[in-house]
Amino acid sequence: MKEGETIHDMYTKLSSITNELRSLGETINMSKQVRKVLQILPKLWESKVDAITEAKDLKVPTMDALIGNLKTHEMNRSQDFSKKEAKKDKSLGSKGNSSQCLYMDIGCSKHTTGNIKDFISLKALKGRGISFRDRKKGHILGVGRIGKSIEESIENVYHVSGLKYKLLSVSHICDKGNEVKFTFESCTVTNQTTKKVVLIAQM
Repeated sequence: MKEGETIHDMYTKLSSITNELRSLGETINMSKQVRKVLQILPKLWESKVDAITEAKDLKVPTMDALIGNLKTHEMNRSQDFSKKEAKKDKSLGSKGNSSQCLYMDIGCSKHTTGNIKDFISLKALKGRGISFRDRKKGHILGVGRIGKSIEESIENVYHVSGLKYKLLSVSHICDKGNEVKFTFESCTVTNQTTKKVVLIAQM
């Protein structure tokens, strides 16, 4: 993927190549197409690729789901860059938030974070080791809740050593009686029983 090229541009080229090969009688399966897309993403996308790779270990996503996920991340990155530039222009002299990036994913098997400061309650565990995409290893150190309070929190979040981002499972959140709503600027998790907002993530 070339510098300045969008996910849409990249996918258009890949689709053209795939269609040409198909017309010549050579079929490329979905798993190979997904791996190819992840391999050609720039290094700046490494944390996103790690998140997708870990989430999809047991299930290969469809190409449409993968491209949709990447386009959302691309939009988030663009907005985040614009916000940072706006802060520079204001010259406030204050340091930015050092919290980890948050990813909401429909396919991951569990909630995870590498930042112990995210937790409002945490139980230590002697968990199994896990491997990241760059072959580095981490371990599950504990499990607990993250959020503002017990009522406004996400439970069963695993603390994983070496993880550089937060990864939350949309399906798990919905299974707990919550509604997840995405807009252009944010992602909001609302408890369907209490109607209280559990979590707001800026996009």
